[in-house]
Amino acid sequence: MHGLVDLDFFDAHGWVIVPSVVSAEAVQKVVGEIGALLRMDLSNRSDWYNDSGGEYGKAPLERGPGMVELYQSQGMWDNRTAPKVHQAFAEVLGSEKLLVTMDRCNFKPPARSADDPWNNGLPLHWDGPRPGEAGPFVEELSVQG
Repeated sequence: MHGLVDLDFFDAHGWVIVPSVVSAEAVQKVVGEIGALLRMDLSNRSDWYNDSGGEYGKAPLERGPGMVELYQSQGMWDNRTAPKVHQAFAEVLGSEKLLVTMDRCNFKPPARSADDPWNNGLPLHWDGPRPGEAGPFVEELSVQG
């Protein structure tokens, strides 16, 4: 392994964990932004399951998948442009010329029972073809994290 990323593992499995690329403080800033949007006290576990409400009665949080409609927050931008995050993606992609995208984030508390709505949603999945597989619209390696 050279650098931050175990490229042999990534090439074999299509994913890799790169620990400690952003500080705990930077992570907590985004957690605070998510909590503010959802109108939840995320330090209070019982608050995790409240319907936070939203425009037109729709919660800004998708139960099951846990997708949060939070885009372009300062904390998310800071993390996505952090030097070690850039380095990790540059190592995987083999280029330092990267485009930072701003996608939404996720908040999914543990399911409390088999019929809990939080027990539904997407399993671990790839948004495109796995390494070595053909797929539509993919001519080059595309990664996310």
